[in-house]
Amino acid sequence: MTHPMREPPAGEVLTLCRGLACPTPAQLLVQLEPRLTRLELLMLMEELMGTYAVRPDAAQGMTTRPSPLLVPTDLESLLGNAGSASSHRKLRWALKNAVPGSASPRESKLAIRFSLRPSAGGYGLAVVGLNREVSVTAIANGEKRVRKPDVLLARPGGLGNGKVVTLEYDGEVHLDEERHADDLRRTNELAAMGIAEYRIDKALYKNLAYIDSLVDQMRAELGMAREHLSRDQREERRRLRAELFDELEQIDGVNWNGLLRERNRREDRATEAEAQEAVPEEVVPLEAYGV
Repeated sequence: MTHPMREPPAGEVLTLCRGLACPTPAQLLVQLEPRLTRLELLMLMEELMGTYAVRPDAAQGMTTRPSPLLVPTDLESLLGNAGSASSHRKLRWALKNAVPGSASPRESKLAIRFSLRPSAGGYGLAVVGLNREVSVTAIANGEKRVRKPDVLLARPGGLGNGKVVTLEYDGEVHLDEERHADDLRRTNELAAMGIAEYRIDKALYKNLAYIDSLVDQMRAELGMAREHLSRDQREERRRLRAELFDELEQIDGVNWNGLLRERNRREDRATEAEAQEAVPEEVVPLEAYGV
């Protein structure tokens, strides 16, 4: 869809050729905000701030680019010029929770699941980096080198106690023999630095009970106290985590229909509530009438 413009807003469009322009990535998010849910905005933001582009026709469903299309300051500047802090609430929420540097949709979803607060279905850990450079020492020859763990996690508050753990997602590319050998070297190099590396694959990613247990282990590794929750609180958090997982699975980067799903869920809840409130009429047995 094209729209003619008399005077394009300064700094908010990219001129492709004479008479043809497109919005900047930051302006694109502003334009799409009314049509997307908070999670959809966050996923799109992670893609623009990362090094991947969703492409269903590609072999892996995505392509890789050398650098991000958007940096946080671009959007911060645009929102700063928007005036009241109460405007663009969904965008501001997404910007607050976005972590730059993602290399795949799965990494983006892992960051979201691990970092959102428990009341939003997350685990409340601090994601301090996606593919962030970590200096290590090679085991074989002692040379200094750089590793880029998929997800770098710390306790809430960031790197206050200096303790971090990493999480690696092993997709199909990790099945390659040479890649697998390099993965083992990375694991050993991080272990030598006292950094625990946890690894999951597609099956474990979808195993919600396993991820719950894995996070418990990570929290212990990070020196976080065990949470004391009532049975009802634990059940409610599990329900919220399942809802977050299900919604993220629906976001494919191509079909943006989250608002429709939200409306359908509200209608379903209303229908269930009405059904529970309906009190069936008592049936009086015939024997009561002496028949």
